[in-house]
Amino acid sequence: MEDRKETLSDSEYQNLIENIEIKRILLNRMDFKIMPEIKFPDHYKLSLGRSDSKIEKGDDQFSVVFGFEFAGEHEDTQVFIGHIHFQVIYMKKTDANVYALLEDERIKETFMGRQQDLLVWSYLRRIIQQLVSDAGLPPVTLPLNKSQLPI
Repeated sequence: MEDRKETLSDSEYQNLIENIEIKRILLNRMDFKIMPEIKFPDHYKLSLGRSDSKIEKGDDQFSVVFGFEFAGEHEDTQVFIGHIHFQVIYMKKTDANVYALLEDERIKETFMGRQQDLLVWSYLRRIIQQLVSDAGLPPVTLPLNKSQLPI
């Protein structure tokens, strides 16, 4: 028997979104390291990974904290590595139990994953481009974030 994941409906996710608003997006951590004695290549491959999200709860607000690791590689040699971590702070607009909504795994997965990625993707793209450029490496462009919310 196939285990099928239930799809998230528009109204279920909308219930969460209507009860919160973004207060601030913070850059909590940023580091970038070029490997010692590396010969600067004329091109490289960029890889990008994401950490798990965690939620920090308060009375009137809550935060979602998450990060990305990126690395440049040329011919099986690592050229650089970096980390960028964000914190997105939300205000609760109503007395709705936002935390109860986030207990629903489908809502939580969408909100803490793809929704956060979409919010910070343009910041992430600009930061990585600037770090690489300042290091004297060939430019790199992160592609568009093509993840779509299942709503």
